[in-house]
Amino acid sequence: MDTEKILVAAADKNLAKEFKELVFLGSVQEEPYTTDDILAVYSGNDINSIRRLARSHKSDLEEFGFLSFEIHKPNKGTQGGRPTKTYKFNEQQATLLMTYLDNTPKVRAFKKALVKAFFAMRDEKLEQVRNRARSIPERRTLTDAIKS
Repeated sequence: MDTEKILVAAADKNLAKEFKELVFLGSVQEEPYTTDDILAVYSGNDINSIRRLARSHKSDLEEFGFLSFEIHKPNKGTQGGRPTKTYKFNEQQATLLMTYLDNTPKVRAFKKALVKAFFAMRDEKLEQVRNRARSIPERRTLTDAIKS
């Protein structure tokens, strides 16, 4: 995931409209996730409102897994500033958090897009696992050949 790209998209509403990725997958072992920046931009809510909602309902969200986050230092080109925290929500956490938002037309449209994105990422992850499983016997054969 390109974190800088997400932060820029979250800050620029016009760029956010062009920003297609709603759900990310770091590695095959990692669970698909979305960020508070993405939830804020696409639901039409303020990023601080989304973060405050996540903090106030932390125990609810943690019923569906560890509530993870990344700390980002300010860009080198800016004058100082404080590091920012970006929350990472798994599918269940993001879905629950979205239910806590008002059902405006924009939020409802985003909820549908987010569900589709999580299902698409799940299919992609499944394909990665299958490809990895297919490559293991071939890799073992090559490793055995090298040892011989």
